[in-house]
Amino acid sequence: MENFLKSSNELKGFIKVSLVISAVMILCNYYYFYFFKFNEGVVEGVSAWFHLIKIVALCLLYSLVLTPRVKDKFNFNEYLLFISFFCFFCVFCIKEWYWDVEDMKFINFLVCSIPMLFLQMNKERARVFFFLDICLIIVATQIIFEQAIYSLGFSLWDNKAFVGGLGNPSGFGLLCAVFIVYSLFFKQASLLMLGVVLILLYGLVMTSSMMVVILITVVLFLSWGYFLRNKEYGNLIISIITIISLFVTYEYIASDHLLYKINSLLRMIGLSSAEVFEGSRSVSVRYQIHQEFFSHLINDFYQVMTYGYSNVVYYKVDSQYLTYFSSFGVIGGGFFFMAIFLVAISSCNKWRDGTGMFVIITIYLLMFFTNRILDYYPLALFLFIIIMLAQDNNKSGSIIRT
Repeated sequence: MENFLKSSNELKGFIKVSLVISAVMILCNYYYFYFFKFNEGVVEGVSAWFHLIKIVALCLLYSLVLTPRVKDKFNFNEYLLFISFFCFFCVFCIKEWYWDVEDMKFINFLVCSIPMLFLQMNKERARVFFFLDICLIIVATQIIFEQAIYSLGFSLWDNKAFVGGLGNPSGFGLLCAVFIVYSLFFKQASLLMLGVVLILLYGLVMTSSMMVVILITVVLFLSWGYFLRNKEYGNLIISIITIISLFVTYEYIASDHLLYKINSLLRMIGLSSAEVFEGSRSVSVRYQIHQEFFSHLINDFYQVMTYGYSNVVYYKVDSQYLTYFSSFGVIGGGFFFMAIFLVAISSCNKWRDGTGMFVIITIYLLMFFTNRILDYYPLALFLFIIIMLAQDNNKSGSIIRT
């Protein structure tokens, strides 16, 4: 455990306790779902007061890792983000004037991103890394807890997917992937780290999120070259053991639902002749919404480019790209995604430890094709923490691996 918490050595006890509390409140927010009527992502009978937990948790975290001062200087990437946020705000307000808002999850994205973008980071950078270390421990612990829930037959979702304290399988799977990358690229190799990575991998597979499984498999393979080039043989060994464990055990631990989705995808692209009575709905629907978007783009080019679809304020589909393009226009959405992509590229090129940041941001960018992941609290928070660190370290230098 000490290896995972070296970042806390210089922090005061009160700061540590406060960061732990904020991490617990953020990552365990949706456990109250188990006490209400829940059906495939829809929960009934929840008081609006429960949403205050999010606000309190975020305010506590922001008071610890940020300062109340607006940044003195902004770079090109940040200006692009400002432009995109301005476009989002204008289009959202204009549309809301004419049509009702049917989905308020967009607010989750705003409260998790705007403070990180505008405010200065606290000079004690160790606070951010201690928070991430605590989140890593919490997520690993939640997987063990999820296994107990699974064994007792109390899973929230019908497919028994692991959801942790997020209530959403894809979101929890992405978080597992983020912390696998964080462990491999920002922690020193140890037996404890190997154990944590294997737990995270198990939890990731048990979310039945096909895209995340594919992405982390690719990341693990590509990481071998990075670790060899930098002579980080301990991390290389852990990465090799992890990928071997995945291939040896996935048929035994992967749910029938996940295997079904993988077979459906392979059959759709012609790489499998396996008989599937009816293709996975989650795969076919995602294929269909992309076709529909391009049809709208061709038929109503200027409308889709400038303000998205008419008659709807926020068009929610299983793709972050299509959700923002359809809701706010391709121009505004394009600025947003371009800015994130440029942050990833600049972090990788300008400082050594930015490789890990680049990998995490790239995972998000690829996940955007199959899920509106930023709408699900608190996934946007971790993306913008990484963006904040990447932007800060492009200016101040490399961080220290703990």
